[in-house]
Amino acid sequence: MIRFQTLGTLEVTLDGAEAPPELLWKKNVALLLYIARAPKRRCTREQLIGLLWPDKDDAAARQSVREAIRMVRHYVGEEQLKSTADVIQLLDSAVELDTDQLETLIQRRDWARATPLINGKFLEGFKISDASGFEDWLTIERSHWTGRSLDALLHHAEERLDAGDEHGADAPLRKARDIDPLSQRALRAMLRRLAAAGDRSGALRVFDEFLEDLERDGTAALEPETRALVERLRSPSVEIALPTRSPARPAQRARPDWRPRRPGRRASRRAPGRGSRSRNARGRPGRHASRPRRRHRVPRA
Repeated sequence: MIRFQTLGTLEVTLDGAEAPPELLWKKNVALLLYIARAPKRRCTREQLIGLLWPDKDDAAARQSVREAIRMVRHYVGEEQLKSTADVIQLLDSAVELDTDQLETLIQRRDWARATPLINGKFLEGFKISDASGFEDWLTIERSHWTGRSLDALLHHAEERLDAGDEHGADAPLRKARDIDPLSQRALRAMLRRLAAAGDRSGALRVFDEFLEDLERDGTAALEPETRALVERLRSPSVEIALPTRSPARPAQRARPDWRPRRPGRRASRRAPGRGSRSRNARGRPGRHASRPRRRHRVPRA
């Protein structure tokens, strides 16, 4: 069986050993991942051409698809990758994805086992420069799994904080803030963690740094829950009550819907683009800055 670790830097193994170089060719990996993430693990040759070979003429593109499918089938097994006319289907037993494991653990609310699976953003650092269709698909998938990962990590951190285990919250908090430094839910969990350890001044420093980053980014304003928590931190006579968990959000299980098209055909869904700039935390139009954001990392236990 081929196993993909996609939440962070890509790792691929075949029957527990390092995958062979020819299987690790980027377009072979992309083809296999796209089919494995497609509904019912099915797609058409036309979709694969639009995804990975949009600039080739039809004959050359179809030859590239055939060769990629031949190579992948050699390693997953003849019976594991089926083709009927224009449809390609991958059997469930052919490939194992860490994202499928994560989704199962989220549904079970098993946050402690979900956290170790998350080591960064989906396919971090992976790209195929001559396949714009794949890059669009990757943008949508990465956004989806960033949201799912953050939800799992912060549920784990909040669960440990509610239990009075500040050190147990450190690892999921660190991962959450690395994945999305501007997550206000992650910020609130960090402020709770510092306040629970008696470090209100440290919590307020973290907030001030976050506020500067938020204003430089110019994409969002402070959320009411964040303002309320900071007001309590600034009032020495007010105890920071625990738990102060954010309201639970319903689980989002739907797969991202994106299907590539050949050049000249309109895509069924575009990758997210830049929207209009929102106002920042102090009500001014957002501005972008080139200097790097500061990170506050929780101390390792």
